[in-house]
Amino acid sequence: MAHDHDDKIRAAAEKAGREVISAWFHDEKFRHAFVPDPKYFFSESHKILADFMRARGPEWGDGSMYLLELSKHPELKKLGGYKAIEALIRGTPTAIDPWKSIDIIRVAHCTRELRRMTQGALLDPIAGGDLAELQKRLSEALNASRIDDEKNSFSVRDAIKAVVDGMTAVQEQIIIASGYRYMDRATGQFRREMSYLIGAESSFGKSSLTVLWTKIALDSNRRPLIVSAEDPLRLYGDRMVGLISTRSGSVKGINALALRDGKSSTEDKEKIYKIQAEYHKYVEPFFIRANGRPVEQVAGEIASYIAAEKIDIVFCDYLQAFTTMENFGANIRAKLNHVARTLYDVIRNGNAAGVYFSQLTKMPGQKTPTRDWIRDSKDLVNMSDIVLIGEYDREARPQRRTLKVEKVKNGPTGLSIDLKFDEYSACFEIDDASKAEAMGVELGDHLTGDTHAARFDEWDRYRDE
Repeated sequence: MAHDHDDKIRAAAEKAGREVISAWFHDEKFRHAFVPDPKYFFSESHKILADFMRARGPEWGDGSMYLLELSKHPELKKLGGYKAIEALIRGTPTAIDPWKSIDIIRVAHCTRELRRMTQGALLDPIAGGDLAELQKRLSEALNASRIDDEKNSFSVRDAIKAVVDGMTAVQEQIIIASGYRYMDRATGQFRREMSYLIGAESSFGKSSLTVLWTKIALDSNRRPLIVSAEDPLRLYGDRMVGLISTRSGSVKGINALALRDGKSSTEDKEKIYKIQAEYHKYVEPFFIRANGRPVEQVAGEIASYIAAEKIDIVFCDYLQAFTTMENFGANIRAKLNHVARTLYDVIRNGNAAGVYFSQLTKMPGQKTPTRDWIRDSKDLVNMSDIVLIGEYDREARPQRRTLKVEKVKNGPTGLSIDLKFDEYSACFEIDDASKAEAMGVELGDHLTGDTHAARFDEWDRYRDE
């Protein structure tokens, strides 16, 4: 039975190895993000290929160039000939998520190392009756069989050291401001490894809010990434040119409805051409289309982009629209939890900030939205560090949106932040305090038109005591 188990592990690891190698040759982002380590691969041919890939690096050439040089490889016979290599590289379907295939390889490697070292550890100490030596060798076997070099268990000393290190590295964790002073003071701005859940009804302007923060990130020399399972690239493009036009000194921005209907004025067209010329240099990826594709595949792409492109902040719109390869039947809550956890983990583990948008469902007897309105799963609130709920009165305040701060793991809650919305260009405007800061002008809290100054004065006293 043990041999059958070993055979299954080896077969799974070799299949995963083929998938990883194929993905490395075909997927440019994955090739830049993953450095092959020959020791993890099981078959000799995969080890030779991994060593070859590692030595040449991701910039060396395309798949054809690799094949040409492999045909001259001195150990080619070990791979079974050129045709066998070509079949491996070109004939293996690329894995939906090569990072998952890597996990399979590493777990198999861990299992193999643990078994090998445990057998050796048991032999001599048992014969000599030395219990201390047995425990020592078993401990060494467990340490040697670690899946990778990343540390996953920590001591109290490690936790306190993290606090000490963090006191001098707070600014390194901050990625961007939100454009709204009191929101930033409550949440601590957008930070690495933090998850921000934003719930809002349709037509609140979730895509416009995403574009505002994307633009702030670009202006701050940060790398944003939008992952959309709902709206197409063109909509984000419309919102982007609308936002840029309102912040470029124009009396009016670009007419959003006319742009949508292909009836833009000559003046608006000139603005758009000027914006196109100005932003022609921004060729880095900033948008992933997730419509109709399983979240497992999308998560693999996100991991590659974060690693290869040094992405700082990821926006996912919206959670309920993502699909999955798993079959949860009618259990919508379990499906949504799986989608959210898959995205949360890959973004947090990539040391990026994650902003996740959710639809709301009105609760009976409640007039204003709260975090209880998050659609299909209350678990989304539990797994998020910060929760903001959008409110929009279409009739009474058509040019205002409100974000209520409903959860902050390490800060104050209960604030309602007013967001000014320009209906003409369909974009949000940053508040007066943020505009003044951008121009190098100090603007007092009491002059911003907000009503939270006294409350923050009290929190500041607690902080500064």
